[in-house]
Amino acid sequence: MVKRGQEVTLVYGQGRGFTITVKTEALQDGTMGEQVRLKNVESGRIISGVVTGFSEAKGL
Repeated sequence: MVKRGQEVTLVYGQGRGFTITVKTEALQDGTMGEQVRLKNVESGRIISGVVTGFSEAKGL
């Protein structure tokens, strides 16, 4: 569902009264429910997320 090098939308806070979305780049392949490493496109920071769909992940 997520391929290395692909742009992934990372979502934080969904269902808690706010939602933040961040554009990231996948640093590894991942399937539904799997934790993957992502790189924030703007800051270059490495973060983790759980794959929730095609090119989508939920922030930890």
